[in-house]
Amino acid sequence: MNWKRYGVVVALVLVSACAPKVDGSSEEAMQDSIAEIRETLSGSELDAFDAALMTLAFQSAGEGLFDPNVGPEEVSGRVFAQLDGKSADEIIAEAEAVRARVAEEQAARERAQALSEIQELEAARASSDEARQALERFVVTRSRFEKVAQRFGPAQPIIELDVQNTTGYAISRVYFDARLASPGRSVAWLEEQFNYEIPGGLEPGESARWSLEPNMFSSWGDVEERADVVLTVKPYRLDGADGESLFEVNFGESEAARLEALRAEYGE
Repeated sequence: MNWKRYGVVVALVLVSACAPKVDGSSEEAMQDSIAEIRETLSGSELDAFDAALMTLAFQSAGEGLFDPNVGPEEVSGRVFAQLDGKSADEIIAEAEAVRARVAEEQAARERAQALSEIQELEAARASSDEARQALERFVVTRSRFEKVAQRFGPAQPIIELDVQNTTGYAISRVYFDARLASPGRSVAWLEEQFNYEIPGGLEPGESARWSLEPNMFSSWGDVEERADVVLTVKPYRLDGADGESLFEVNFGESEAARLEALRAEYGE
């Protein structure tokens, strides 16, 4: 037998046995024993011990801290029992294990939430792809923008649209993405969304010409009148006769970027 190695092991056991431990028999005893332990520590060890005490105290108290049916004596009793008989090294080690478990549980929750969001985004993408095909059957055959001078006040912006409903459904309201731009310019004068509730609706196969008047004090009224300005509009949602959404594109660039980031992070 290697007596030298055996002696080292025995010495370590004796040191561990003699190390001061927390006395959880009462609040006073625990405070005194913790103070005694703290006197044996310094620097990073003392910081680690104090942090470990807080971790285990909150972990053992648990939801009792916020439960009005749990008295302070019961909460204290849980803390005393958790720390009783433990040395500084044991308290620090147990706290590290608690933090690791909490981190693992948090990571699992975050992963589950992310996978759920991935499913929702993928469903929205599929639904939007179907909606885009249906929305192509609500045709805007003509779109114009102008500003008409008024006798008093600023000029009135006018949006003129010719549309045709070939969706096979009666449409009560249509929602548009609109863009005002000039040929040869990469930046639009205006990019805006608006919607229009159709008086009497638009039945399958019907066409209509609308002259809409946006608020003259809105962003439409701020647009400078130019001879070369071109208005393009594209429907992104159609409501049926019951006022509920029939087709809607709700998956855009931001949702696509979010889906790509989640799939890259969680490998799905």
